[in-house]
Amino acid sequence: CFDGVFLNWFIENNIVMTDHWHGISMYGAVDCRISNNTVMDPYLITPVDPFDNNSANIGPAWIRIDKKSTGPASTGNVVKNNLVANNVFITAPSMGIASNNLVLGALSNFSTHFVDVSDFRFPGNFDLHLKPGSTAIDAGDSINAPLVDYDGVPRPQGMAFDIGAYEYVPATSITENKEETIDWTLSPNPCQDKLSIILNTFEYNAQFRIYDALGRLVLASDITSGS
Repeated sequence: CFDGVFLNWFIENNIVMTDHWHGISMYGAVDCRISNNTVMDPYLITPVDPFDNNSANIGPAWIRIDKKSTGPASTGNVVKNNLVANNVFITAPSMGIASNNLVLGALSNFSTHFVDVSDFRFPGNFDLHLKPGSTAIDAGDSINAPLVDYDGVPRPQGMAFDIGAYEYVPATSITENKEETIDWTLSPNPCQDKLSIILNTFEYNAQFRIYDALGRLVLASDITSGS
């Protein structure tokens, strides 16, 4: 966005993969927030002139707040909790603040953060969910950050908000449970496509809510006493 003023824009939970410097750029931004985005340039070299290997390269992608050549200055912006290939640039202190951003740097660093970036010939097949051990996990700031991630998973899932568009969801297991008032069994455990819930003694109304590993509601069922 080069021709602001852009007032009170929220740019959050986006995945940007581009072969250019401008991952997310705002020129003439006022009180805007750029948060929890994953901004990548998955290409090693992109010459300006594809027939001249000595020409300047395009990229890698950045997040940038800058001024317009004419018109009101950028001011009051916040850039936080972003995973970005190149860097975060706020070109003057008066334009805003940047915090809790993580620079990916070299392409070889991508595999330390993402579940699958194995084939750079096909970046559209990447799985950019955070993997265990990524320094982006629990490294974000919760103040005015989005309360859900790209998948709609609530933040945080751990001790703190994560950096980037995805919130890391730890692997969990389902265990059989028994209570004094309701004796019930669940099988098979773990399950793939079919699940049986059997209530052996049943005197009360019950509510079942089944969620997947990303915290999304899969099934909701209410069972009344005696049914």
